[in-house]
Amino acid sequence: MLRYTASFVALAVLPIGLSHAASFDCAKTRSKPELLICGDPELSRLDDELALIYAAAKAVAPD
Repeated sequence: MLRYTASFVALAVLPIGLSHAASFDCAKTRSKPELLICGDPELSRLDDELALIYAAAKAVAPD
């Protein structure tokens, strides 16, 4: 359990290499929330972090 917690913490503070990229394709976005995320570098970075944390949690969660 501690190993998984450490993984989540590591991913939460992992610096995102792309300075302005959401976890989805901004060229195809249509919804207001997606437009807001794509238009704001900080929201985009936070969206990337959340996507990484979600993927890590999904990888260790039982089906």
